Amino acid sequence: MDDLSTKEHHYHHPVRYPVLAWMLHYIKWWLAFTGLISSTTVCPFCGTPGCPVEVGFASAMGGVFALFTQGWKDVWRWCVYRVH
Repeated sequence: MDDLSTKEHHYHHPVRYPVLAWMLHYIKWWLAFTGLISSTTVCPFCGTPGCPVEVGFASAMGGVFALFTQGWKDVWRWCVYRVH
């Protein structure tokens, strides 16, 4: 099976890459939220649909919502651990 998040071990048990799987899951949620927000809203500044500012705003909000969906506590702990 050619999956990005697994690799065949010499015992034929799949070895998981949790960071890659987490990143792929986060990217999927980010794209889903960004698409949903950008398709249902207009630019908060000029009021036209499809404005580049609206797409940037939708992308930022999609990233934030995806972070909350993934579990923001784990990300916060990782950031605090890296700083200290």
